[in-house]
Amino acid sequence: MAQLRSIMIHDQVYVSLRRAIMSGHFKPGDQLSARGLAKDFGISQMPVRDALNRLTSDRAVERTGDRRYCIPNLDAEYVADLRTARVINEGAATAIAAGKMTKKAMQEIIRAQELIEEAAKYSLSADELGQDDVSEYVFLNKQFHFAIYKVAESPVLLSIIETLWLCYAPGIALYLHISFDNASKTELARINKAHHSNHKRIIRALKAGDVEKSRAMMVEDITPYEKIIEATQSDHTERKSQKHITDFIE
Repeated sequence: MAQLRSIMIHDQVYVSLRRAIMSGHFKPGDQLSARGLAKDFGISQMPVRDALNRLTSDRAVERTGDRRYCIPNLDAEYVADLRTARVINEGAATAIAAGKMTKKAMQEIIRAQELIEEAAKYSLSADELGQDDVSEYVFLNKQFHFAIYKVAESPVLLSIIETLWLCYAPGIALYLHISFDNASKTELARINKAHHSNHKRIIRALKAGDVEKSRAMMVEDITPYEKIIEATQSDHTERKSQKHITDFIE
């Protein structure tokens, strides 16, 4: 089990919780206990509360009426607004990246996609898809996207996109969890194939340096908000992740 270093512990807790949220470790409506998280991290509550308050400012976490914390529930208007912001900012980052692409950066992007396909293949070979498979899929998908966005060399744009992912990722994780639970192996293979095809179209457009097509292909890959809202309104059995919060310590 990874352990937190004493130096800059407040920042480490914040970054670890950000990584957990962006990896789909938590779902909309999940309660976050400062006391429980402090126990899991093996630290006092103060750094955890500080991190949760910072995440509240990021709109990734909200305070409840009883002064506790939770992952926000999602309504259609809010998720639609988030997706609009993602389309604008991620489309722009991808377009800029298309004009700055290097061989090394392209290799990293291709490798990120290979890891997604390897994870999908492993999941299909398992008897049952676990919650951790969904979290891993969300995490690897994030790695693919951000391998592209960082090529734009825009710290401001990257920071905006990270904040949007913090708010959107729990909904994506829930949508994938329910989709994978309800899909047969054949249907799941079809879903994965379509997703891989989207990513490969993005890669081809980036390789060609086609700015507008790269933007368009990225926008097409962003999960429609309607699918997330449909997932939040469906009846489903919640599976808890077996990952420990310390698994997200860098």
